[in-house]
Amino acid sequence: MTDNVTNFLASGIEIKGTIRFQNDMHIDGKIEGEIISDKGKVTIGETAQIKGDITAGDVRIYGNVEGKVTSDRCELKQQARVVGDMKTRSLAMEEGAHLLGRTAKKQPPLFFPGVPALYGPLLQKRKSAPGFLRGRRK
Repeated sequence: MTDNVTNFLASGIEIKGTIRFQNDMHIDGKIEGEIISDKGKVTIGETAQIKGDITAGDVRIYGNVEGKVTSDRCELKQQARVVGDMKTRSLAMEEGAHLLGRTAKKQPPLFFPGVPALYGPLLQKRKSAPGFLRGRRK
């Protein structure tokens, strides 16, 4: 479970506050507060007790989490206990894992191949695409 982990918070460590990291982190301790990483991977170990929101690129949960989880990919392992909502692009749940909360699919950023990024905000505000993107009317 701890192969190639850059940061490690062992059991017995208790932290109150926000944790920010960039690479990988494995947590076995108690955290009360936010865990934030733009693209990093966080593993919540079997002995971990988390009270707070988790935002990371990849989240793997073996322990207990009470809070909202937002990620690109999330795995709930057999021993996982999560109380809170999840917003993720990909969710994998092993038999025996418990989730009490709502799940929502995280949408990828608005991007249309071949359409300049400049039009993204325009497409979000309009109910339909501008004429030159829709094609000609008959």
